[in-house]
Amino acid sequence: AGLALASATAAWDDLVTLVASTVQTASSPAGRLLPRLVGAAVDNPGLLERYRQQVITPRRRRFAEVLLAGMQSGELCADLDVEQTIDLLVGPVLYRSLLRPEEPPLPAPEVVDAVLTGIRTPARA
Repeated sequence: AGLALASATAAWDDLVTLVASTVQTASSPAGRLLPRLVGAAVDNPGLLERYRQQVITPRRRRFAEVLLAGMQSGELCADLDVEQTIDLLVGPVLYRSLLRPEEPPLPAPEVVDAVLTGIRTPARA
């Protein structure tokens, strides 16, 4: 089940869509199982690898597509480290979900704004 991103919108819009989906997933009953999955992966590394192949890699690919399009359009810096930027976008959501679950989920627009402030080209900052 892939997310339908509006190809005519700016990278910001698509990134907010992806981060919001990550927030929703992390806050769902299935997302709340992630700490158990990480713990179980210590004794069963194949479990985490399967999760990585089926969930993490496809989701990261979608983030990468949006970031690369933003780089190509000039909206984002041309020398952007895509993998690091994905970590910066997803990391706060997962941190809040795993280590501060009593707090409300982070608003996707605020996460994207915080990251994009550092990676937009100077003319668009």
